[in-house]
Amino acid sequence: MAEQSPFFSVILPTYNRSELLPKAIESVLSQTYADWELIIVDDASTDNTALVVKGYSDSRIRYLLNEQNIERSASRNRGIDQANGTYICFLDSDDYYLENHLESFNKCIENNDSAEALYYCNTYEETQGKLIEIPNGSIKTSNKVEQIITDIIGIPRTCIHQVILKEFRFNPKYRIGEDMDLWVRIVKKYPLIPNHVHSVVYLNHVGRSVQLNNRYSFVEHINRLKQIISEDREKHISSEIKKTVLADAYYNLGRHYEFIGGKSKAIFYLTYSLFIFPSYHWKKKLYMILNNCALTHWLLTLNTGFNK
Repeated sequence: MAEQSPFFSVILPTYNRSELLPKAIESVLSQTYADWELIIVDDASTDNTALVVKGYSDSRIRYLLNEQNIERSASRNRGIDQANGTYICFLDSDDYYLENHLESFNKCIENNDSAEALYYCNTYEETQGKLIEIPNGSIKTSNKVEQIITDIIGIPRTCIHQVILKEFRFNPKYRIGEDMDLWVRIVKKYPLIPNHVHSVVYLNHVGRSVQLNNRYSFVEHINRLKQIISEDREKHISSEIKKTVLADAYYNLGRHYEFIGGKSKAIFYLTYSLFIFPSYHWKKKLYMILNNCALTHWLLTLNTGFNK
C-alpha cells in the first residue's frame, strides 16, 4: 500500500548556516499540525550543515545535497521537484516558524474551500531576542499585482498549492526579488488569499541579504520593479502605483548611500525619488537631502560658532 502524501511540504534551502539551521528545523518539528515533510536543500555548503541535519532522526525530514552552489532560487526549484505535499511552504535557514504556522494555514485553506491559491501570513522580526510585528503595506489596493509590489511578501510567508508550482517556478537568474517576480506571475492567474495570523519570524542578523549596507539588494529590487512594470502589458498596475514603488525604491537606495557615508549619491537618489513622485513624502526626502548637503553642515557649524 502506497504511503499517503503529506498535506504540507516545507522547502528549506541553506548554505553555510549550520549555526542558525537548528532553530529553523526545530521550528518545523514543533508544529502543532503534524502532517508535513521538510525538504532541506543544502546548496553545496562547506561547513558542517550535513552533520547538523543528520542529527535529526525524524523520518519526515529529507536532505538533498547540491553538487555545486546553484543559489536559492534553483535550490527552491529542486525542492519543489521533490515535494509530495498538496501545499508547499518555504522557510529560510535564518528564519523560523511559530508553532501554529502550519495549523493556521490549514484552517485558512479549509475556510477557503481548499482553493488552489497563493496564501500568505503575517510576520515578526526578532531583534535582540524581542519579537516586533512587521506592519503590512500602508498602500491599500484591491489589485493583486499592486498588492504584491507594494506589500513585499517574503518567501517564508507563503503557502502555495502544488498545482501552481508545477506551472510557475522561481527564476534562477534572480537572487533578489525572485519572490516578487514569481508572485506577480502567479496572481495574474490564481487567487491571492491572506492568512491574518502572525506565524513567521525573520531573524535580524548581520548576514541577512537585505540590509541597509547591502547596495546590491536595493539595486536588484529596482531592477525587478522595472522588469515587472515593463512586462505589465495587461495594465494591472496604475500609473500612481508605478510612481510610488519606484520613488520608494530610489529613496531606499538613497538611504543606503547615506548609511555608508556616500553623501553625493545619497542626494542624487533622494532627489531622483522626488523627481519621480514629487508629492510623495516630499518633506522627509527634502530633509534628508539637506542633511546630506555640505552647505547645510557648513551653515549649521557657522551658526553654532556664532552662538558660542
